[in-house]
Amino acid sequence: MATERTPEEFVDQALNEAVVEHVLAQAVEDYASWMYAENNGLDPQTCEKRVDKVWNGLRDNLDGERRLQAIIMLIKPSARARYDEISRGVSR
Repeated sequence: MATERTPEEFVDQALNEAVVEHVLAQAVEDYASWMYAENNGLDPQTCEKRVDKVWNGLRDNLDGERRLQAIIMLIKPSARARYDEISRGVSR
């Protein structure tokens, strides 16, 4: 059952999604930096700092509701593909 939302709610959702997308994009950069440090034998302290940056960025920049929104944004493509399979009668 669809719910009706106000224009303000649509704007709020778009703003929240933009924040989440920015935080996730930064997490990708931080994680890639950590992978580089690990794969190139940088000292353990540098690797640890990069791990902390990934974790701290996600923790500090996403509250509970935005964390859920981030998870949904990340799983949505797979969920959509599975929905399409279910709609076509494909089982696993």
